[in-house]
Amino acid sequence: EMVLGLFGFVIGISVFISSGLMATWWCRFRSVSRDQRSRLNDVQALKHVLAKMDVVALLLRNRPPLPAHSNAMQAELRALLMDSGLPAMSTRELALLCNILKHEQPSASELSRHLYSSLPITFPPRPEINASPAGL
Repeated sequence: EMVLGLFGFVIGISVFISSGLMATWWCRFRSVSRDQRSRLNDVQALKHVLAKMDVVALLLRNRPPLPAHSNAMQAELRALLMDSGLPAMSTRELALLCNILKHEQPSASELSRHLYSSLPITFPPRPEINASPAGL
């Protein structure tokens, strides 16, 4: 009778521990799945933003600079896209577009100015001019 009680206790503890491990594993699995879906959504948003980048660049070409604050920039870009008749972007896509526009590369003139200012300027040696009549 004592062995039967001990056996039931061990079985109960093992079922309890197994269910705890299963619940922990299930939560971890859901967390990893959610992270992967989030990354996939980020990739899709980036693809949409890069596909529309040329159109956005053309729309921004003759306009004053966008505001520096992210929320104001997103609101202005959203209004600009709606005024131009383009499909609306999601909040994630607008956030990515704002990040890209904030970290835009310097212009070609700024890049060349920086490149050439850091290089020493050297000229090739001049050839000596012989003024003797034999060289003519």
